[in-house]
Amino acid sequence: MGKKKSGGILYRLLLRLTKFVMHILFKSDIETLEDVPQPFLLLSNHTTDFDCAFIAVAAQTRVSFVATENLLRMGSIVRFAVKAFDPIIHYKGTMGLATSKHIIKSVRGGKNVALFPEGNRSFNGLTCPIAPATAKLARICQGTLVTYKLEGGYFSSPRWASSLRKGRITGRIAGIYSPETLKKMSPEEIQKIIENDLQTDAYEEQHDHPTAFRGKKRAEHIESTIFMCPACEKIGSLKSNGNFMTCDCGFKAEYDEYGMINSSQQSYTITELDQKQRNKIETLCKENGEDFFFEDKVSFQLINENHELEKTETVVLNAYRDRFSAGETVIPFEKITGIGINQRNLLLIHTSDISGHCEVRGEAAFNALKYLYLYRTICGSRNGLL
Repeated sequence: MGKKKSGGILYRLLLRLTKFVMHILFKSDIETLEDVPQPFLLLSNHTTDFDCAFIAVAAQTRVSFVATENLLRMGSIVRFAVKAFDPIIHYKGTMGLATSKHIIKSVRGGKNVALFPEGNRSFNGLTCPIAPATAKLARICQGTLVTYKLEGGYFSSPRWASSLRKGRITGRIAGIYSPETLKKMSPEEIQKIIENDLQTDAYEEQHDHPTAFRGKKRAEHIESTIFMCPACEKIGSLKSNGNFMTCDCGFKAEYDEYGMINSSQQSYTITELDQKQRNKIETLCKENGEDFFFEDKVSFQLINENHELEKTETVVLNAYRDRFSAGETVIPFEKITGIGINQRNLLLIHTSDISGHCEVRGEAAFNALKYLYLYRTICGSRNGLL
């Protein structure tokens, strides 16, 4: 193993252009991996939809990214990128054994692979859980393990937002571990290293290094992440407009340039509000004697095993104690084999009796998170890691 050439002239020019664009958009400062032994498995925390670009700039060589299946049904530009870069396709919300085998084969075959092991962008500013299988994967690959940390992305491009904010994104190598080093370590020791290296707290970073993230309509669609009013604790009553969020109870707050939610009575972080709404769901599950919890008007789609749209209909999605229902389709919790959220609020559900999977799409402000929280509260977190 050793350093390899980064590819053709066209690829290097593309990397330079990408670096320039990312710096203009985000004032990015990205540390490169030029001296890292190859092949490598690069693990990074996930902060924005542009993280692949940051990692490509950091790698300075060709990298195969692990991408979600829904890319196969996106626009022509994305489809071109899929053909050009040949990503490793993963089904979000599932255990991904086939994906792991593909990653192992690629690294052992001399290819560099980049993976965002959280499997999702953070909703609340904290690093999402990392599956224990990640450590075993890193050990079995027999390549160099690189851990890489991105900071500033949570406020530059909030998961719930439809616009970017001008601030600053940095990327730094957190650790480099040789195959020989990994071989001497247990999976538990490797897992601890990965979690420590990739652990981020966006609000703690803001506290230590306050940075303004300027943009228009800063609060719009924030209810796709925050589904409970901080004042009255009603679910589904928050509305956003411009820089503000309001509730029928009279609550009004501004989302400022530092990521704080400021009302006349109190200031909140999204991390705090997310914990409050998680607690609310847990309380409802314990105290609610009723079977029904909440509902939304959505577009319900069935995607077959060939990644093709098989059926779509506008229905009401209902959440019950033991099932979801979407029109005539009933999804018992006991039959769910995987559940997750892609993009801002696309709810993905895999079941044992559907050969493909279900996709639930709502309007921009649709909150898919409360359905995932309800399922995980009732059934545990064995499926559908955020």
